[in-house]
Amino acid sequence: MSSAPRSRRRSQRVLGSPLATELGLTLLALLAAMTIIRCVYDIMGIGRNGWSGRIVYTATDYLALPFDALPGGSASLIGGITVVDLTLLFLLVVVPIFWLSRRPRR
Repeated sequence: MSSAPRSRRRSQRVLGSPLATELGLTLLALLAAMTIIRCVYDIMGIGRNGWSGRIVYTATDYLALPFDALPGGSASLIGGITVVDLTLLFLLVVVPIFWLSRRPRR
C-alpha cells in the first residue's frame, strides 16, 4: 500500500521569517518605551522645551495623532496624562496580547 503523495510546497505563514518577527517585536518595544516615557514626562510636567522632551513628544505624536483628533482626546485625567496617553498605554497591552493569543496556522 502506498501513501498519498505529499505536496512539495511549503506551508505559508503570516509572518514568514524569524527576522520579520524580531523586527516587529523590536519596533513594538521601542514604541512602548517611548509611550511610557511620554506618560512619565506628562506626570512630571516635562514639556517640549528640552531636547529629550522634544524627541519623545515628536516620536509619539505620530501615534497619538488619530486619537488626539477625537473629541475629548486632550482632556487631562491624572496629573498631565490625557485620554490619548491612556489610550496608547491600553493599546500597548492589548496589541501584544492579541498577537500572542492567535493560533498559528497549519
